[in-house]
Amino acid sequence: MKLIAVKCPQCGADLQMEKDQKTCFCEYCGCRILIDDLDEGQGQTEIDSSAYEDTDGTRLEEAESLKEKDRREVKSRKGKDRGESKAEAKTRGEEEALRTKELIKEQKRARRRKRRRVILLILLALIVYGTISVRISTERRKKLVADLTSSLNGKLEGTDASVNDVYMSRKTFYVDLDAETTQKDRIDALQEEVVSVMDNYAGYEMRLDFFKDFSTVRSVYVNENGIVKVWTDKTNTLSEEKIKSICSAYESCVQAALDGTGFHLFEINYEGDQVYAHIETDTWYRVPVKETADAVGSAVEIQEEVPLILRYSYEGKTVLADFTISRAGSVLESNSALNSIPDEEKESIEQEYIAALKEVCRKNDASLKSVALNKDCLQIEINTPNEKKNDVEKLERGIDAAVEGLTPIDTRIELNHGYSSVKDWTIDKKGLKEVTLDLTD
Repeated sequence: MKLIAVKCPQCGADLQMEKDQKTCFCEYCGCRILIDDLDEGQGQTEIDSSAYEDTDGTRLEEAESLKEKDRREVKSRKGKDRGESKAEAKTRGEEEALRTKELIKEQKRARRRKRRRVILLILLALIVYGTISVRISTERRKKLVADLTSSLNGKLEGTDASVNDVYMSRKTFYVDLDAETTQKDRIDALQEEVVSVMDNYAGYEMRLDFFKDFSTVRSVYVNENGIVKVWTDKTNTLSEEKIKSICSAYESCVQAALDGTGFHLFEINYEGDQVYAHIETDTWYRVPVKETADAVGSAVEIQEEVPLILRYSYEGKTVLADFTISRAGSVLESNSALNSIPDEEKESIEQEYIAALKEVCRKNDASLKSVALNKDCLQIEINTPNEKKNDVEKLERGIDAAVEGLTPIDTRIELNHGYSSVKDWTIDKKGLKEVTLDLTD
């Protein structure tokens, strides 16, 4: 076995290693030495080597273990015959190279684990910072809203308005005020008082809404520079005394025109330079509603160029139509839903007809198959065991008598014997009857 002299690049100790050996450890400091090139012509060979000091306890222990293993292998090889085969030397070199690669990989994995720990710590720090920032921001918004509400209450004390709601989104205050008036000059004064509060909130914006009886009187936007822009303005230009006088005159005319019609005036109010007369009805059919609108139009004299709007509502819930009355007494219809049955009424109509027809069917050994209101036409199907003309006509007369006086609506009635229709007829809203099919014997 041929040995060569090697000097440790870290501590300078003189070492000996086999000529074919590619790596070894210093017996004194534990440094690992890699042999890159060897010049056989030199007695003392200069070696290009690299070394590192592993500060990780695990790496030092592994180096000590490898060094001890190499020592044992050297001693073992010294006791063997010096005629070791080239194949064995090659195998030993490959094993050394594999161990070196594994060590380098483990170092890379350790560095990756360290980077991941650092990234995780940074993320946790960001989450904590964000949570604290959100909490601080929320508390700050609450304080700003509370301070603004207090300032507004102080400004509006003793006026025609009160604070209904104040909330904040981003850098904008949303303020809703309940106003007792719709007069332009008084709303102007209220707006001036409220907008002046924003002088203490530089850099913030405000959306201000005045409401009266759930209707918007005025909407105002104030930007961060204090510039005021009016988005909606439905204030009244007339004095309150004049408005009361106009509403009183219209109320008298409408009440007189509605006497004896079954309709009644629910309320009358002035909004946006118009007078609205809200009329409650007990029907959604066009003919009676239009008749009352025409009667009001012929009885009304337009007051101070202020138009009158008749708003008809079914039981105060569903708006059926608006009728605008001009100075010449003409009536213009808009927003009309007349002759269209409200959904909430359809079920009650069906039940009304079912209750009336059950007794008729029982007396004539017939059965009520279905009653359904589709597209404002009531579809009725009845199964009868008879198809004789006299029996069918008797049942027909009973049905006609039962539905007479019920809610007037277009009705189509089918009498079926087995799977075949025996007789069909229709009754319109006015009670006019038309037989469309008759196959009785």
